[in-house]
Amino acid sequence: MNEYHIGTRVEVIARFAQLDGTPVNPTTVTFKFEDPAHNETALNFGESDDVTNPEVGEFHGFFTVDQPGHWYYRFESTGNVMIAYEDKIKVRNTVF
Repeated sequence: MNEYHIGTRVEVIARFAQLDGTPVNPTTVTFKFEDPAHNETALNFGESDDVTNPEVGEFHGFFTVDQPGHWYYRFESTGNVMIAYEDKIKVRNTVF
């Protein structure tokens, strides 16, 4: 699990591929993240600058952490490829 400091703009990555391993862009990709207080944010590729697609099959999600604890994130797709991937990061407390 990656650890970050409060105030960091975090970048997380998900890769989508067909069963044979060929990278593919799904019809839709939603990027979700949840802070330690359980506030969830959902962002859609094409509607938010915080979800990018720099190459086929690769999606990046960005969010800024503003409180310590575990933050969870998830990428999910629909359409021609239906895949979900989720993980968490840890944000350290600060003395400042």
